[in-house]
Amino acid sequence: GSVVCVPCPAGSFKAVSGPGTCRLCAKGTFTASSGSETCMDCPAGTYQNASGATGCMACGNGSSSAIGSMAAIDCACNAGWLGPDGGPCIDCPPAEGKYAEVVGITTICRTCPSSVAGEGSLINPDFELDSFAGEYIDAW
Repeated sequence: GSVVCVPCPAGSFKAVSGPGTCRLCAKGTFTASSGSETCMDCPAGTYQNASGATGCMACGNGSSSAIGSMAAIDCACNAGWLGPDGGPCIDCPPAEGKYAEVVGITTICRTCPSSVAGEGSLINPDFELDSFAGEYIDAW
């Protein structure tokens, strides 16, 4: 009989020539097309929590992840956004007069008092607005 070579399906790979079987791409990697010799890492801002993937899932709005992320919890909220790892993240832009406040174990986004302005991300009880660069603006 004759031997017929068949390409490995998308989501799998075979790194060497000769006899052997296709292997599924590991979590955090994928192949979008058939006949792959290797799997590619999921790009930054995405993740893949299953093996044998043909693509990666995007992190939620306002969050990002490292290259090759394997779970939604790897998506962390970006600067100016609030929420747990894995999301959801809510927008809290200092440029719009917002600040993050810790209330118990929850962080919430609040509007700065009208007498306070600045570029910070966290306001203290004495209304000193911490800036992203580690400086503060004395609001009094």
